[in-house]
Amino acid sequence: FNLQQTSGSIQNVTSFSVFDLTTLASAAYTRFGINTDSDLTNINSASTSYTQNAGVYTGEIRATSNTEGPLQWIAGLFLFADKVKYPNYNSGANNFTSTQYSKAYAVFGEATYNVTDALSVTGGLRYSWEERVFKSRTLAGVPMADASDAFEKVSPRVVVRYEFSPRASVYASYSQGFKSGLFNTTQTSGPYEAVSPEVLDSFEVGIKSGPARWLRGD
Repeated sequence: FNLQQTSGSIQNVTSFSVFDLTTLASAAYTRFGINTDSDLTNINSASTSYTQNAGVYTGEIRATSNTEGPLQWIAGLFLFADKVKYPNYNSGANNFTSTQYSKAYAVFGEATYNVTDALSVTGGLRYSWEERVFKSRTLAGVPMADASDAFEKVSPRVVVRYEFSPRASVYASYSQGFKSGLFNTTQTSGPYEAVSPEVLDSFEVGIKSGPARWLRGD
């Protein structure tokens, strides 16, 4: 078993008269390898070597309001790209290499309006788009099967909060999460079909309270 990972990131914040602009960029490289005794006996007659080489790149730019007033907001753009290669070698058969490419972007925005000193309403939207490309090759470079698919989704978020004391509030929220589909990278024959995306609807109602100042750390 062997795991090597290198990563780095950079962030910059610039303030303007009505908002702060934040830019971020990151990159990560991972190499993972494992050798297993695939015949499950004490005789070294069959083994499997699996490695994974991955590069992941992200970028984000977002603007956040910095003025006082009843309206606070945030808006931005998120970018993502990666390449993951899965060489799979078996001493018996099924020697192949799979590569998956992904690229995605999301545009998001959210605003909170304080209707009164105690009541606030938050609303937000996120548009997500992602494309996945999957290629599988024999060790001789012969294509086994190629596939690609793209996914998109608009995800909302709504929160209503009422603060009935300085240290206690009630709230109700609805939000939606989205995870794009993907391909089985260990599949050795086609046709290749992407797993359907996952969509999660979350409803929450609750009370937030600090019964004692020392317990909150204020």
